[in-house]
Amino acid sequence: MYHHRLLLIFSLLLFALASQGKDRISLEGQWQVTLEGDPEAYAIQLPGTTDMAGLGAPHGLEPKLEKPQVLHLARHHSFVGTARYSRQFSVPEDMAGKSLQLTLERVMWKSRVWIDGKEIGEAQESLTTPHRYTIPGLTPGPHEISIEIDNTKQHDISVNDLAHAYTNDTQVMWNGILGEISIQSLPKTRIESIEIYPDAQAACVEIKAIVNHNGNPAAKTQFSAVVDDVEYSLGTYNLRAAIDTLNLNLPLNQEIIEWSEFPPRPIICSSRS
Repeated sequence: MYHHRLLLIFSLLLFALASQGKDRISLEGQWQVTLEGDPEAYAIQLPGTTDMAGLGAPHGLEPKLEKPQVLHLARHHSFVGTARYSRQFSVPEDMAGKSLQLTLERVMWKSRVWIDGKEIGEAQESLTTPHRYTIPGLTPGPHEISIEIDNTKQHDISVNDLAHAYTNDTQVMWNGILGEISIQSLPKTRIESIEIYPDAQAACVEIKAIVNHNGNPAAKTQFSAVVDDVEYSLGTYNLRAAIDTLNLNLPLNQEIIEWSEFPPRPIICSSRS
């Protein structure tokens, strides 16, 4: 249909979420890890993997041009199972009591999180997107975090483990955490998720946004969007629940260039509450 030819790339501006380093605790550095079946704790650097730390079973192969060596990537050390990573961190005064978000940018495959011995949220599974956990307000000072990573097969997604996301033939079945590992404070009112439905013929975008305002039943929020550097105000809304859903209509009072593969031109959008 005609309205399917308008492509928008939508990003969320969680405006009080300090992505430049303010109200952010980096968890990069030295951790302790215990591997399933081994009670001993080992030092490990995160971001990193058990392979990089030299933990797990050595492959035992000699360097030769023979089938076992050249069939696929040969890991110096292999560990597939549950590993538990732990360390101490400190909450500064200006982050105390605020809702926090833990980000684990890249995990294979399943994660669980404990803060001071209490499990946070539910286990998450993803091979491609960050694992994120919302942490209730913490007191200032030291705390302990434990993260359990299970890199065993959670779902049968291929034949003979040949899917690119989970196979020893490409990136290997590593255990660890890669990329960003941090805790950030969350704004009092924030956009949890957003869906957009562009309609080129009507020159508008239907927006469905889920807004979290930390349980304040009388909260109001102003919603705006920027489309290719043109800003639109979508009004002020009374939020009726701790987590509320807003259905918004964004008329596009500007020239709309429809999607074409010769050449493609996405429309860049952002929103703020």
